[in-house]
Amino acid sequence: MDLKTEISFCLLFHKTEKLMNDFFNQQLTELGLLLRSEHWHIIATLFNRGKLTQQEIADLHDKDKTNMTRIVDFLERNKWVKRLSCKTDRRNKFVKLTEEGKNLYINNEGKIKTAVISTIEKHFTMEEIVLLHSGISKLYEKLFEIIKEN
Repeated sequence: MDLKTEISFCLLFHKTEKLMNDFFNQQLTELGLLLRSEHWHIIATLFNRGKLTQQEIADLHDKDKTNMTRIVDFLERNKWVKRLSCKTDRRNKFVKLTEEGKNLYINNEGKIKTAVISTIEKHFTMEEIVLLHSGISKLYEKLFEIIKEN
């Protein structure tokens, strides 16, 4: 692969990620939800994993401390999450979904999946979807291994 192809490959991934986020945000807006993809993904994580520290959530979502605080502040202002003190370490804050946050997830998760998946299925065959997922997963795993080694 030459340098021009390598740069365009990386740029393509970056631009695709941005477009995917924009598309997801558009779907949230069309469903009348006043939140962004970064908010939704954290709500989904908390729904599926339960109470986590802010740092654990930040690590799972590749967010720095400042952005994580901003996101959790937004979710807390909307009464979707609650911060709890850690009994063993006052510096740590746990974050958990409130009943409102759980209801938000339960009432919208199916609608969001349907909207996103139906759009993807309009433009890709199942074989293309499986190949794409497989290729991206393999790339992720290999890059993770390389970075871990260094």
